[in-house]
Amino acid sequence: MLREAETTIVATGERINEAEIIRGRGQVEFRRGRIEEAEVSFGKAAAVARLQGAKLFELRAAVDLAWLLNGSGRQKEATDHLTAVCSQFSEALNWSELTSARNLLAQFRAEPGAERPHP
Repeated sequence: MLREAETTIVATGERINEAEIIRGRGQVEFRRGRIEEAEVSFGKAAAVARLQGAKLFELRAAVDLAWLLNGSGRQKEATDHLTAVCSQFSEALNWSELTSARNLLAQFRAEPGAERPHP
């Protein structure tokens, strides 16, 4: 399914879901234990979303990347990255995904280096 979506992007030039497709690839890589490849995919998904101005897609990729980094013992990097993305949003904004990201960030800060399985 991901390959089909990637092929469609190339064939049509329609890139509206590109960041989500790349993030999906990262999730598959993560589940297969390909941590380095997953990290690259999550980072690329966040960068594509940022270039497109797709803040929600950037947030989703940032959360996945933060989980991966924290689980790899890179808690400061996870916290710094997620903080940078969350800071782009108004404190008053209450999207469920943003609230979850902020809660995750608070957990990372409260329990530095604690390993958590990705949901």
